[in-house]
Amino acid sequence: LSEKKPNALFLKYFGQKDVGPEEFVRALRNETDPLHEAALRITLGPNRQSFMLPVSEFYLANSLGLAEVEFLCLDTLDGDFEAAFQRWFPTTAAELEDEHPHNHKSKISSGNTSTIFSRFSKESLEWFGKTYAKDIALVKKHCPEGYRKYWP
Repeated sequence: LSEKKPNALFLKYFGQKDVGPEEFVRALRNETDPLHEAALRITLGPNRQSFMLPVSEFYLANSLGLAEVEFLCLDTLDGDFEAAFQRWFPTTAAELEDEHPHNHKSKISSGNTSTIFSRFSKESLEWFGKTYAKDIALVKKHCPEGYRKYWP
């Protein structure tokens, strides 16, 4: 994980025992926080953590329509992924499944919203809502059941 420069930076500033996700988001949203510059570098710098960039405004804005976009929902992830893969690579999907069975295990389930949201303050959750409003609208549109199930 720490081989990538942004991962190493994240762990350096926000990976200590008493410093974690909330402190990262607080530093990112608060210009007077002593770690604001580090949070910005990790999020927006040349070796950034691209998962923090708003999908609607960064990846989908000003699209030329040259790429096919698929939306995969958490609550139907396996089926959505399989259907998208079949559309894109119809002859290789079954072969790959045989060679590479699903074996990823996470310590915290993506569906365990009480654990995930409990890591953040009310202010940070409100900031997420404002910053990612267009992305949240995408989720509501393409994954309405998942939105109702996972978002507080």
